[in-house]
Amino acid sequence: MPNAQSRKAAELEIIRHEKQYANVVYNTVTYDAGKVARANLTAMVTSFNFSAKTDDVWLDVDNNQVTLTEAEFQGLFDAMQVSQQTAYITEATKYAEIMALTTVADVNAYDVNASW
Repeated sequence: MPNAQSRKAAELEIIRHEKQYANVVYNTVTYDAGKVARANLTAMVTSFNFSAKTDDVWLDVDNNQVTLTEAEFQGLFDAMQVSQQTAYITEATKYAEIMALTTVADVNAYDVNASW
């Protein structure tokens, strides 16, 4: 019959493995978060209304250049910053949630796709 010390060692080993598994889940989640952030950024840039510019020379086809006003550039930059900050906050929240999981059952039940 195992003594209390060996039981405790076995419990600690199980918890260590559970945390390793949770870390794998976390890495999957952050990878997915990166994909979501990139998709959001792509959608934002794609939806930018270049055709609304009043200047007929905003697109220089010969040199592959787009001319933006300072306000337009600042709007795109601000939107990118907000998107990035949101991704960081979500990632930190997910990390805290995953590190709080204590059993294999909790890890298995955790929805990695929720709240993105």
